[in-house]
Amino acid sequence: MKNVLTLMSGTVIAQILSVLASPVLSRLFSPEDFALLASFTSVTSLCVVFCSGKYEMAILLPEKEKDARNILRLSLAVCAASCLFLPFLIIGISRFNEAFNALAANNLVLVAVLFVLCSNMCESFRYYFLRRKQFKAISSRTVVVSLTTVGLNLLCGYFFYSHKVFVTSTTAAQVVALILYLFLFFRLFGKEKQHWSFAAIKQPLLRYWKFPAFTMSGQLLNSLTLNMPILVLVNYFSDTMIGLYAFVYKIASLPMTVIGTNVTQVFMQRVSQSSPKEQKKIFLKTSAALFLLILPPAVIGVVFAPELLSFVFGAKWIPAATLARLMAPMLVIRFATSPVTAIYSIKEKNILSFIYQVVRLVLMIAGFVIALSLECSFEMTIFINSIALIIFYLLDYVTAFFLCGIENPGQNNGKEKI
Repeated sequence: MKNVLTLMSGTVIAQILSVLASPVLSRLFSPEDFALLASFTSVTSLCVVFCSGKYEMAILLPEKEKDARNILRLSLAVCAASCLFLPFLIIGISRFNEAFNALAANNLVLVAVLFVLCSNMCESFRYYFLRRKQFKAISSRTVVVSLTTVGLNLLCGYFFYSHKVFVTSTTAAQVVALILYLFLFFRLFGKEKQHWSFAAIKQPLLRYWKFPAFTMSGQLLNSLTLNMPILVLVNYFSDTMIGLYAFVYKIASLPMTVIGTNVTQVFMQRVSQSSPKEQKKIFLKTSAALFLLILPPAVIGVVFAPELLSFVFGAKWIPAATLARLMAPMLVIRFATSPVTAIYSIKEKNILSFIYQVVRLVLMIAGFVIALSLECSFEMTIFINSIALIIFYLLDYVTAFFLCGIENPGQNNGKEKI
């Protein structure tokens, strides 16, 4: 509980900063500006997963500290090497998709590469700091990212307005966060000298091959599914509608972003060190607590959506109220079941995780095919998308619960299971 509170101290500050700034930003910027940010976020979210190899998730698993350090080095190396090819990938796909084309048309390709590089490296350091129980460092990084992003958005939006402000400030925040992590890493662990070589990182490269083969593939599908509304709808609807959706989704997803993610990380650490019986108890208690936490504000938001949007963010955002109401049930279920993502990694059930992501993608594709073939409105398309996600989250939750009842591979003579 203390670990959760430590992480929460940073995320609560970040949440407060984002909430306080949102009413101002919603008046400084238009839905079209939020649409560009949505395209940038969707593209870079896919690239972050693609370029990581997901080796950072294995940092928590080995018993020996030197092995964890080698996995950290491997993760950073894979990220840097992958980003060399990223500009060609973005430019190539831009010919077929409007979200990717938005980056190329606005000369944001190299900015996207920098964002992906810094984000992936920060993720690797975050898992290592989590392993070393340096929760204050993780919390500090969260505050720095939020403070930098909000500060630059407000400053540039008021004095140096540009439709690229959101993108550049978000990228600058990741650069600052990486610098902070590097500083803290050398300050806390710089004296722990350890020889390294390519041979030293070859062992985890082979030992944890399932993470890039299946976990990365699964999370790539997961990211594709989460960002599919933007990636698909930008080709069929106006930037205004995309901007309205992106804005309300960001606001409604704020609890998941700043609370659910950190709770999941601590949950992963606790479950990985517990017996199967204890794991089920932790699993149920965590999901129940998250559900009870999110339900009251969700109900209030649904009932008073138009009034809240108009009063807090301005009258131009009232049309987004319908979208907020349609997405609310899905967002509540997503928030409450968020810990399930950690179970597959802990149990090293990477193949099963991959299969479930395929199922999720199929559900999403089916929903969009139905909506677009019937020429549904933007609102109805979002509603069908939410129903598909609800079905997936419930199936995923039940499966993860039963996985809690099996032994961890590391607790069975150190042999890995598929």
